[in-house]
Amino acid sequence: SLPDLPSHKSAVGKVLAKNSGLYSSLRELKTGLNSSLMQCIREGVEDATLTGSGVTVVDEQCYDVYGALVNQVVEQCTGFPIGSTHPVDLNVAKLPEGTLGLEDSDVRFVQIETRRNFSGVRFVGAATADERREVERVVARALLGAVEGDYYPQAGSTSYAPKPTGMSAAEVDKLKTLTASMFGDLVMPAHSAKAISAEQWPDARGVYAAASGNVVVWVNHEDHLRAFVRRTGADISAAFKELVSVVGQVGVGAAEASPEIKGFAQHSRLGFLTTDPARCGTALKFTVAMSCPSFIQDQALVDNLASSYGTTVELTGDGLVFTYEALPGRSEIDAAKHVTRAAAHVRGAERRLARGAPIFEKQDGLGPEPLQGAISSKESPALLPDLSKHHSDVAKILREKPEVYVQLKDVKTASGSTLARCIKPGIDVKGDARMPQPGIVAVDESCFTVFAQLFDPIVERRLQHSLSAQHATDLAAAKVRSDVLDKSGCYIKQISFRTGRNLRGLPLAGALDVLQRRELERVLVRSLLHLSGEQVGDYFPLRDSTSYVPKPNGMSEEEEKRLEGQECLFHEPDSKVALSAGVGRHWPDARGVFYSSCKDWYAWINQEDHIKLTVVEKSSNFKKGFTRLVGLLEHLEQFVKEQDFEFMHSDRFGYLTSDITNLGTGLRVSVSLHLDYVDSDQVAEVCKGFDLVCTGYGFETSVSNKKVLGKSEVQIVNDLVGALEEILKMEEAAAAAGVPPGA
Repeated sequence: SLPDLPSHKSAVGKVLAKNSGLYSSLRELKTGLNSSLMQCIREGVEDATLTGSGVTVVDEQCYDVYGALVNQVVEQCTGFPIGSTHPVDLNVAKLPEGTLGLEDSDVRFVQIETRRNFSGVRFVGAATADERREVERVVARALLGAVEGDYYPQAGSTSYAPKPTGMSAAEVDKLKTLTASMFGDLVMPAHSAKAISAEQWPDARGVYAAASGNVVVWVNHEDHLRAFVRRTGADISAAFKELVSVVGQVGVGAAEASPEIKGFAQHSRLGFLTTDPARCGTALKFTVAMSCPSFIQDQALVDNLASSYGTTVELTGDGLVFTYEALPGRSEIDAAKHVTRAAAHVRGAERRLARGAPIFEKQDGLGPEPLQGAISSKESPALLPDLSKHHSDVAKILREKPEVYVQLKDVKTASGSTLARCIKPGIDVKGDARMPQPGIVAVDESCFTVFAQLFDPIVERRLQHSLSAQHATDLAAAKVRSDVLDKSGCYIKQISFRTGRNLRGLPLAGALDVLQRRELERVLVRSLLHLSGEQVGDYFPLRDSTSYVPKPNGMSEEEEKRLEGQECLFHEPDSKVALSAGVGRHWPDARGVFYSSCKDWYAWINQEDHIKLTVVEKSSNFKKGFTRLVGLLEHLEQFVKEQDFEFMHSDRFGYLTSDITNLGTGLRVSVSLHLDYVDSDQVAEVCKGFDLVCTGYGFETSVSNKKVLGKSEVQIVNDLVGALEEILKMEEAAAAAGVPPGA
């Protein structure tokens, strides 16, 4: 029987205390290597003060034979859900080349470690002397062939023939000297006498140290091997590649050298298997030491580094050391990228502090989370706050039909987003009764159906589109009228065509995580760089974005001023609605402007939509400008499909956008006018007949389409041509009649 467990601090103690019948159901089971349950849980049940998992896995079969217990322990320690599968990925070709703007002066050193156990033999805690010695033999042999250096068995070990009494006192000093400058003292420490892995200590335990001091491998400590790679400077990818190479060569060499060893122990669901199940998956730990004297003076920035990147942070003089242990669920490659991003985040903030620039991660809604407000985006509250003074479409529906919220509050979309994430803008921001907002945003493609009880009536009211109607998409530029309305060039100053697109299979802007947003940037920029001829251009990531390898610090100050002068640069959102919707999170990461060499079109990446294209036509030829827009969209779609993506589109709502007022065509065509005789009031009267909008005052006006859903792209453009034709006829008639300008 087990001791009384309710007061135990370990995960295994808590799991067994909660599930009274679990121990008895597993107690008599043995693995194929004759390991028992008690061997695995002895430390955790005998020591009530022990924290962590409290489990010492003694062979790979324990993960399945005692899976009913081990899976719960893994979930409690790491948050990795039972039934999920860990994605193993050691393809180092996926790592970014270079350092993402990090310089050697930023990073003092990076240290990466991982653990492995072999399949076919017991783990260290239950290994026989022969098994432990066989592991030592094949690991030392493999390392001697892979890395220039030497193997140092623990003092007193008699298992290694070249050093039959273990390392000498002089060799201990040599090893400490060799590793101290890089690692501190990494001579393998002895276990606690209570630890199951301390059986027959120090037999067949030792340390392999590379002559360079960059690589150290512990043999038969807690796991069969624990490998460390450490480098000075900023190249985290290079250190990771070296670790993967060294460990990979050991795995291959060991399997070739021993009939008992079958390669590394790896589980179909849990990844690489470790003695402590809380470390399974990648078994990776990253430590990065950085110089950042300004960053560490701001405790909010230090706290944000810890919370946003899941790191522990220690301040050291004029810098810090952060540590990241990769939990199951994140692949090895993603973990390495994550750590590089964390380091680049510190570097970026340090640079901005030095020049007095804004620190976005400290600004509510521009850091890792949306604007703090009445509700959280992560979970829908059981009850909504009082909405009696809220002025938005979604608040009105929820006031009048509270049962809708009850039905939907626990439902999640295909990407795992909550109802709260969609309605947060309308709950956080009370709004203005004179100009009520929709109060709801789309976070992925499925929310239009999952939360149709809210989206459908709001779309119908806002866009005056019957729910039974289908939207007609028509991008046939040949159907657009070819009239050159202003042959003199005096009246129409420019025509602007703007439309947005989003890629199927990824969340919309408000729900993207860092990796997804960077993947979008990569796919879209790569597609745009394939353009040729008059469409060619270049990509300029926002200043201080670290995601784009060719420009790892973002655009330069000069480039920023140039794009600002061309009026094609976008900035961080400042409206509470946008910040509450989550579109400003992780600003300015993976956002930028693709600008054409001809200076007549540009694209915004990861602003409000995945991509927003703007074509500027300086003449009055609508067909010419629209043809250029369609050509860009066709080429973009072609290159996006080559990368296994496509645009979000539905028969009911056309092209899907995060802002529901842009559904359908997503097309906004705006015409800037300068008139001498026809004022804005007269222009507005003409616009009513064509369902257009007129803004401006006096004789400087702008005309644009009002409807985006229910009308095709061709209809929208032709309506503008018709309206402008009528307006210019009025202007010319007034001029011919001799009416004084401005009268």
